[in-house]
Amino acid sequence: MNGASLGASLLVPTNTRTPYARRGQGLSSGQHTTTDDSKFTMITSYVIYRHGSRGPKDSTTVKMNQAARWLQSNTVNMITKANRHRLQAFEEPWSDVVFKGYNQLNQIGMEEMTQLAVRYREHIARSMKEAALPAKGPLPDDTSATEWVFFHSSTSRTEQSAAYFERAFRAGSASALDPEPLDYYSGIDEWDGLASSLLNLFDPISSDYDSSDGDSFDMHLENHPTDSDYRKDKRVRHLKPYAACNAWSDYVKSESTKQWVAKRWAVIDNRIRDSFSDLLQGIGLDPATLDVGRDLVPLYDLCSFSWAGSETPPSICQLFTTKDLQLLEYRDDIENYVNYSHGDEYLPNSVIPQINHRLAWPLLNYLYESMKRVAKEHQEQLQNPLPEKPVEPRGTFYFAHARLIMLLLTTLNLYKDDVFSLVDPTEQQILGRRFISSAISPMAANIGFELWYHESGSYHLRFTHNEQVVVPEYEACNAQSGYCKFKELFKEIRNKYELNFDKSCY
Repeated sequence: MNGASLGASLLVPTNTRTPYARRGQGLSSGQHTTTDDSKFTMITSYVIYRHGSRGPKDSTTVKMNQAARWLQSNTVNMITKANRHRLQAFEEPWSDVVFKGYNQLNQIGMEEMTQLAVRYREHIARSMKEAALPAKGPLPDDTSATEWVFFHSSTSRTEQSAAYFERAFRAGSASALDPEPLDYYSGIDEWDGLASSLLNLFDPISSDYDSSDGDSFDMHLENHPTDSDYRKDKRVRHLKPYAACNAWSDYVKSESTKQWVAKRWAVIDNRIRDSFSDLLQGIGLDPATLDVGRDLVPLYDLCSFSWAGSETPPSICQLFTTKDLQLLEYRDDIENYVNYSHGDEYLPNSVIPQINHRLAWPLLNYLYESMKRVAKEHQEQLQNPLPEKPVEPRGTFYFAHARLIMLLLTTLNLYKDDVFSLVDPTEQQILGRRFISSAISPMAANIGFELWYHESGSYHLRFTHNEQVVVPEYEACNAQSGYCKFKELFKEIRNKYELNFDKSCY
């Protein structure tokens, strides 16, 4: 059915716009049968979430409507019995679509955060055992900020995601929650640095992440914060490292990176033109004149966002066959892979080698230092139990963006895929790839860093990606058990990918 038009029941993931509930299957280490998990107790966790589902930014919506009006103007009096199914959305004069603002979560995004929170609370109840906890119990019934901490990147969509997640997490149920958006302010702020207004200057960079033109965003904004401003604000380095590192911007905008992407796009675009050849010729258009990035990618985006709120493909999606959607997602993945994943291995950077692998190090190092404090406190409590609550939090939750999810997975050596080294891969190679954005970083994607205590007295890390256990490809990690040696793992990562922002990024 790959070449057929979409059926009513077929659900095809559509890149980073995919709602969490429709994500594809990612890399999971599955069930671990060689380890007695009853001997392990989770003592703290740090989870990074991408914000929940929302609409496209206004400039993307403009491109969607422009492309739709162009195609509709060329289909007037040209729709036939043979092409009516694919052109159904263009039978009538085009009425511009309007989405809720890019910075606001839609109803799906609110529900994603709520359900994730309820499930993670249940996970904590199972994993944090009373016998190993100095605090009063495994459930987050106490609203003390020292036990459960929530941070966001100071954009509306991450702020709202944090609000819905926190409320459901504390309540333990979604049944009584108000579906309307919250006026949320997080009073918890241990970060040094500037007010949230500084972070708002970075938001246009992130807002272009899902743009229909991959290289269209301008990394240099008016009134750009100074290097000194960046150095003062840890939250930028941790949750938006790509906004803080000039060297990464130079890498992404370099001619070698652009040419690497362009060569691969040219091959995929020709395949897409071939797929549309009969349809375009039927309405009097020359397929050779089709600009995929200008004429089709915006309609693919329109399909993606429209489908998110529908159980069946809307009429705009009928324009594409299943194969078309697969090629368009791969087209996006080409750029995602080189800009945020292992593609930096193909393009040596003279300033910072393997820069994508290093950008998440400041956040990882921060988590490591935090976990060391938790482990130290835990040991002291075990040796000399005290009635006081622990000072260090039992759970810390961050709400950020898709790029951070990809960069973290890259530093953990996950989802490396050789298909992107090929300029002209086969269809089988494309469909069999491991790096698929709709599986890796859909809306509400998440990565969990969990510190576990073994009854022998040792500490271990376990990682989850989209609520599945994953095992980083490092010597300190055991693929059979799913656990990594705590200090040894971070030492390995530091030796390979340590990044000093002050020396390297400015």
